[in-house]
Amino acid sequence: MILIISSQDDLSTHEVVDWLLYYKQPFLRISQDDNIEIQRITISNERHVVHFKVRGVTYCSQNFTSIWYRRGWITTDLSEYTKKSQSPLKVSLNNQFFGEKTTSFNYLYFLLFKDSINKPSDCNLNKLITLQLASEIGLRIPHSEILSTKKEVQILNRKYNLINKPVTQGVFINSAKEMVNTLTTEVTAKNIKGIPDTFFPTLFQEKINKEIELRAFFIEEQFFTSAIFSQQDPKTSTDFRNYNEKHPNRTPPFILPSKIQQQLVKLMNKLGLNSGSIDIILSKKGEYVFLEVNPIGQFKQVSYPCNYYIEHFIAKKLIAKNENNKIQKKIIA
Repeated sequence: MILIISSQDDLSTHEVVDWLLYYKQPFLRISQDDNIEIQRITISNERHVVHFKVRGVTYCSQNFTSIWYRRGWITTDLSEYTKKSQSPLKVSLNNQFFGEKTTSFNYLYFLLFKDSINKPSDCNLNKLITLQLASEIGLRIPHSEILSTKKEVQILNRKYNLINKPVTQGVFINSAKEMVNTLTTEVTAKNIKGIPDTFFPTLFQEKINKEIELRAFFIEEQFFTSAIFSQQDPKTSTDFRNYNEKHPNRTPPFILPSKIQQQLVKLMNKLGLNSGSIDIILSKKGEYVFLEVNPIGQFKQVSYPCNYYIEHFIAKKLIAKNENNKIQKKIIA
């Protein structure tokens, strides 16, 4: 059986599910809105299984032979053990029960994500470690420094044209009153002048003179790559995510050189990732410059314009994993 863990509003997941329905494949889709209750755990020389209940139905972890972690998380109710209490004994017992239940729940995670497409821990990918590993493999990366003083920025700016961006995924908040985002921003003499002498440690990178940007969706050593002609529009030239809805960037298919593909496969293996969206710049000098990996990145913007049908590909991958693992279990039995 196929298991999908995703947020309820993820459109890409909806489209993969549509293909599973088309192929009449049994699946369970759960999200953080579902409460998982563990009912029994068995660990022996013969078997390792967890029985858990979701939406009133009991499932066995062993029955899920194909798993896709898309986004979000799976949860269990721990509120009973986090209530405040004046009794030291009650606090100690609550802490003990909390730990017991959390450990059991983590074991369920361990079983489910041993052979899955993506896993929740992928969300904790460190951009700085990724840059170092990419460099060690031989990929060209932008010169990057985290700085916290105006003087340091001024010194670095004499050597490179700079951009700055968050080291995490950043935020995008759009409310009725204001819009806040943390997209990549060009560093100019004017905004250097306006920053305080000291500030929160911030990532500054060498600004690469782009020919085009590339977004490669990677899944189990296969690449689906799109070129992004962001340089032809001032609105998107620094960060293509600053979308121009009236005049979108052209995004045709693109084939990465085999050497770059091989290096990226090595990088993903080092990171323990079997899927993710990779951002690259093709510079005016013809260099491929690696920027980052988003393990749970969007792939719709690559799939649709390039007619890759990635949603169909993922559905077929899940079905194939399901069939292969069922056969393996029969052979072992």
